[in-house]
Amino acid sequence: MMLHAMNFLPRRGWICGLRASSALVAVLSMSAVQAHASAPAADPVSSIETVTITGKHVITQTIPLKAVYSTSTISQQVLRNVSPGPGVTVQTLLNQVPSIQAVTSGPAGMRTHITFRAFNDGQFGQTIDGIALNDQFNAGTSNAASQRNNILLLPQDIDNIEIHRGINNPAVNTYNSLGGTINYVPRAPGNAFGADAGVSYGSFNTFSYHATVNFAPIDGFKNLISFEHDYSDGWIRNTQDHNSNFYYSGEKDLNGGRSRLTAVFVYDSNAGYTPHSMPIALLTSKGYDYQYPQNWANSFNRNASWLAILGYDTQLGELARFDIKLYGSGNDYQRMSYANPAYNSSASQPYYLPNQAGNYAFWLSYPIPVTYDPAAVFGSNLAGNDYHFYGYQRSTGGGQTKLSFTLPYNTITAGGDFSFSQLYSREYWYGSANMPMTVGYNDAWDEHDDRILASAYIQDDIHFWNGRVHVVPGVKYLYAHTSDSDNLGFFYSNPGTVTGDDHYVSPTLGASVEALPNLVLYAAFGQNTKFPDINAYYNAFQTDVNGNFVIVPVSAKPEYVNDYEAGVRYKWNGLTAAFNYYREDFRNIFVNQTNQATGLSYTVNGAAARYQGEELMLTEELGHWLVGQWNGYLNYAHNEAVYTKTANISDTGVGATFTAGQHVPDVPQDLVSAGIVWSHDNWRASLDGQYVGDRTVSDGYSGAPLSPTVTIPSYVTLNLGLSKTVPIAYAGARAVKFSLNVDNLTDEHYFSRETTDYGYNGQYLKALVGAGRAVFGSMSVYF
Repeated sequence: MMLHAMNFLPRRGWICGLRASSALVAVLSMSAVQAHASAPAADPVSSIETVTITGKHVITQTIPLKAVYSTSTISQQVLRNVSPGPGVTVQTLLNQVPSIQAVTSGPAGMRTHITFRAFNDGQFGQTIDGIALNDQFNAGTSNAASQRNNILLLPQDIDNIEIHRGINNPAVNTYNSLGGTINYVPRAPGNAFGADAGVSYGSFNTFSYHATVNFAPIDGFKNLISFEHDYSDGWIRNTQDHNSNFYYSGEKDLNGGRSRLTAVFVYDSNAGYTPHSMPIALLTSKGYDYQYPQNWANSFNRNASWLAILGYDTQLGELARFDIKLYGSGNDYQRMSYANPAYNSSASQPYYLPNQAGNYAFWLSYPIPVTYDPAAVFGSNLAGNDYHFYGYQRSTGGGQTKLSFTLPYNTITAGGDFSFSQLYSREYWYGSANMPMTVGYNDAWDEHDDRILASAYIQDDIHFWNGRVHVVPGVKYLYAHTSDSDNLGFFYSNPGTVTGDDHYVSPTLGASVEALPNLVLYAAFGQNTKFPDINAYYNAFQTDVNGNFVIVPVSAKPEYVNDYEAGVRYKWNGLTAAFNYYREDFRNIFVNQTNQATGLSYTVNGAAARYQGEELMLTEELGHWLVGQWNGYLNYAHNEAVYTKTANISDTGVGATFTAGQHVPDVPQDLVSAGIVWSHDNWRASLDGQYVGDRTVSDGYSGAPLSPTVTIPSYVTLNLGLSKTVPIAYAGARAVKFSLNVDNLTDEHYFSRETTDYGYNGQYLKALVGAGRAVFGSMSVYF
């Protein structure tokens, strides 16, 4: 198999490779909104009224001047003024900061692809209010384990986004934080009644409606509910998608304001067709929106995701504060795929169909008397294998605590996290969509997995010289216990259970000094780690070359990075500038290898890489200039990712070599993002864009980089927004807002993902396509 770091292949070769739908401009309340105290909003003095109604100048991004790590925040203003286009998601908004490239290949985040400092999804942490969003078994949040539309959050569910690039203090980073951590601050209720409702319609037959109510506090108990539904035909043929999202948050002060109780609940339901990677030759000849007709091949996806957080924090005396959160989350993903055997790869149709049926009776080798015989039931093996079901059902429960002491010259923080998760994963094949799902009959696998994740940390923010110097040492201990139980299936002729334990100690040290007024120098070092995914345990049950059943122990150790950071920040009037250099030495990269003498496969730590680069951030609050208020931002990142250790990868039917000095594929070396916002007299206009540099292409089976001359072309996208808010006083309504958005203004044709496949005539290039130009109109009414 391939380097796990590339994350390109399905876990067993049978699953082919989210949704974070756009939100309409939604208002929580006409009064000021206070974010959670544990993660204050980026615009602490602004209100929803001034942000959305009067168009008061509020900066889109903030950079903390004295932070000891590389960090920034996307503000509430951005989240409340996003385009309703189906290609805009919570994750694509991250393109506004350095070193992140996020693109979706279908409506509502379907098949999202994201890199963060060259690390792919599953190699950096994502949290909401500090609670991990990463899949506990497969690490990712976007398309993890081929859950193509597993999404949870919309922009309307969030107050702001905190982006921590690279190493950070233990109170911020989470499991899998190799490349950094992204924290979504949940939307908090306001102090007075307010409501809004709106609709939008536009290109690709995209339709959306939403409603939000912030209830008047009852005995100090504040509540907010929000609902949004989105539909789109998609910019690619045969990719229709529906998404519904419900959000609730509540808050109540206790003990005279010394304590606070909070609650957050999110539920998202999505149903839609997968956009499949198409041969580039077909995209060129038939159009960029081409997909196979649905009677050739299709994949229909259903997913329901939820998350609940109950929090309590309280002041203990004059110096200490205690915070505890209980949380639960889960999702139920199901996919039914079909591939018509009449159009299998052949001389007249040379390309491999997605989920193409195999011409083999896989189950007849089972050591039990009654199993599935496709030819006996449907006339041929091909006819009996043309429908495919994949299910992934996960649930998690846990708790998190934090205790902090604020002393004259330092702030000491200690805390921990514990969670228990369960997974039920299965795959079945049959000759019709109405298929039996019987273990030992027609399953490829049917398994139940458990995982415990736990961590504990302590850090100390030491500050002196009137707060101009900060030194923050910290250490975090992380632990994982994993159990994998596989039933009889054609991947597992010897079912059983295997367990394993992993742990890691992660030190960090950061320091900053304000050498001159508003000029800050900082540097940091630390380690972050990633535990083996559940697929490291799948190889435990094997049959050797002599036909003997063998349990292969899991020997892979956690991946980790040594991260070095150094930078400078400067603030002058409305301008804030930040520049930094980083180097992340990536060690113990997971590799799957097969011992040719025994026929047994192992997941081992076989490769290494170096990710390094420079990042520049500029934010400008111009204030009033000529006519109206102006602000803007400009970011540049140069990211270089190369292998530093040669690794040979071998598995059944797959072989490759990752050579020291080769560039890691699918990583753009240059990223530029920029934006400007103008507001005046209840008008608001914005223009933002992103440049994504060339990327090398990977082999679709091994993940190895192809020739340096085979690249994914660079591209530039521009997005335009214009809105006018009209105050009214009718039937309780206070204002109406009209918006026009044009996404991908220049109609740039670009590939969101490109790789290779093998068909009748050998290897060929295939790609997923990003959204073309789209125009949307919206109207929202505020009460």
